[in-house]
Amino acid sequence: MKTVEAGRPVAAAEEALIKEARRRQRRRQFAIGAGVVLALAGGVAALRGTSHPRPPSAHHSTPPPKPLPAKLAGLPMPAGTNLRLLLETSHKTGRPRAQAAWYWTATRRTEPIAHLPAADYHLFDRVGGGWSVAAWRINWSHCGTSPLTYICPGPPVRAYFIGDGSLTATRIGAGFGVIPSGRAGAVWLVSCRRSTDNVRTTPARVQLVSTTGQPLSPRYRPPAGYLLWSGVGNYLLLNPIRTHPRPPYVSELWDPRTGQVVRRVDNVIATGPDQIAWNPGCRGCQAQVLNVSTGKSVTLPIHGSQRPGIFSDDGRLLAVQLPNGGALGVFNTQSRTLTVIPGTALRSSVAMSFSWQNGGHRLIILAAPGNGGYPSSSDATQVGYWDPGDTRLRVATIHPPGGLDAVVTPR
Repeated sequence: MKTVEAGRPVAAAEEALIKEARRRQRRRQFAIGAGVVLALAGGVAALRGTSHPRPPSAHHSTPPPKPLPAKLAGLPMPAGTNLRLLLETSHKTGRPRAQAAWYWTATRRTEPIAHLPAADYHLFDRVGGGWSVAAWRINWSHCGTSPLTYICPGPPVRAYFIGDGSLTATRIGAGFGVIPSGRAGAVWLVSCRRSTDNVRTTPARVQLVSTTGQPLSPRYRPPAGYLLWSGVGNYLLLNPIRTHPRPPYVSELWDPRTGQVVRRVDNVIATGPDQIAWNPGCRGCQAQVLNVSTGKSVTLPIHGSQRPGIFSDDGRLLAVQLPNGGALGVFNTQSRTLTVIPGTALRSSVAMSFSWQNGGHRLIILAAPGNGGYPSSSDATQVGYWDPGDTRLRVATIHPPGGLDAVVTPR
């Protein structure tokens, strides 16, 4: 795949930067510089194991694993189903500036989102009540292969908010990151005193602001060497800047009012308004969902998952990729039940993403032919949805306008 900027081929380091940013957009994990990266994003790997392996012999050979399908499987989507998807400029088109728009599946109508400026790259993130957008103007010469503006010298990033279904973006402000707060109508805006500050050695500043940019809290200073991942309850979840990408990935739950760490968790899968889903990482251990407000935990019937997930806006439902075969599962934090969605285990070459429609309880899934987890030049994309109580996925094929890709994904 070749990316073109302003009519010229982009260097390998620049293309690697874009890909790294896309990986982060598929995870609720802030990766920095040399490597806070959990796993390859978007792809679905088939994991296979046996408790008591036998040596191969002429009479007892191990059959090869059955290939996973390349498409979502389910019932046809009812005629007239009109899902609204957020689209962004595809980087495979070589367009010099990114754009964003809404797309309606039934009418195939596309409408650009007003007041959102063109940028080198838009980073979308699900926040309460809509999406935050970081409009990057990337200074390639300074960034090198570092994928975050957090560590790239230059002007602050312009941050915007798009309410669910809104045709207009509102400006939040300028900073070096806009992070979900866990509550509707508010985000955490990250800034530095100087654009040349290096957060490995200089503490960043974080402030809770409304989605229209009004301050809602004092400015806090997390410890140097840490980055804000998400607001959870009254706390902030921080990730240390790492020098290697290997697990475990230990995050810290930090109280901004006291400046104290109240808890450490390994291998975070997802965060909700008051919840942290995480995997202890020990052999045979199951994933956990911690409610930071009550201090209580519930156990997920999932062993060893380090795959990304996403909570519904109310924190009730958690969608996550399961480790064995990569199917999607939905865990209900109230009933403590796990529902595996048939037809969602796909081979690793398929680019798949998922999110809750408008933060509610309808799960939207996208799948497209890809290369290493990224969409290929094909413009055919499958879209599926699942509602609580459904036993099958509802699936249709859509053809977004040329040069646009749908955005439905946890970061």
